[in-house]
Amino acid sequence: MNSGEYAGVNLEGDSWYRKNDGVDLSNLQGRALAGLNHASVIFKSMFREPLMVTSGRDSDAHMGGKYSHYTGWKVDVSSGMNSKILEDPQERARFI
Repeated sequence: MNSGEYAGVNLEGDSWYRKNDGVDLSNLQGRALAGLNHASVIFKSMFREPLMVTSGRDSDAHMGGKYSHYTGWKVDVSSGMNSKILEDPQERARFI
């Protein structure tokens, strides 16, 4: 499946979740959501846990730029509250 097949789909609560209620994904671009969905499905199939979204438009550090967090084109992700999967360089490389 390519990321285009995830257009118009929101897999929040299934293959990805927000770190907390402060993670602002308002006005997330459709292509960005499709990419997040695609990456999270791959992550979940590899590691058997959902991907955690740690940031969207919720930080001043993410302001600015045409294709920025603030304009809904980018999100930050992690392997989860109690998971260290992506801290392992080999596992991170395998996922990427």
